[in-house]
Amino acid sequence: MSIRLLWLLFLLPVLVGCAGFGGALETPRKTFESDNVDFMQRLRWKDINGAAQHVAKPRRKAFRDLFVGQDDLKITDVRLDSVEFSEDGEEVDSTIVIEYYRLPSTRVRTRRYELHWTFFNADQPTPVGWQITSDIPPIP
Repeated sequence: MSIRLLWLLFLLPVLVGCAGFGGALETPRKTFESDNVDFMQRLRWKDINGAAQHVAKPRRKAFRDLFVGQDDLKITDVRLDSVEFSEDGEEVDSTIVIEYYRLPSTRVRTRRYELHWTFFNADQPTPVGWQITSDIPPIP
């Protein structure tokens, strides 16, 4: 009985350590899904500052400016339509679909947006992660 307990006490930290180590080795491809979902959700909620965190710094201000004075814009849905990874897995071309209406109208319109994402600092111990590097046109 005591030998089994000793083995358990020995193996438990090893198993816990291995479980935690797996997360550090996540590939850019695996993290794209969560970054993309967060971007779409923030856009749907019109949390523009939060969504802008997924846009590369040189394009971030232009992205925020798209929504200045857009109080009549109501986004009803944002969903992923397609995803295509580059061979190295550090770039993505995706298409999202945004459904929206502008007050006082209640007619829902649909618009597709092509986005190019790049995984920054993949070779660093703490990568920046996925950011949109393409220009995003305004919602008509």
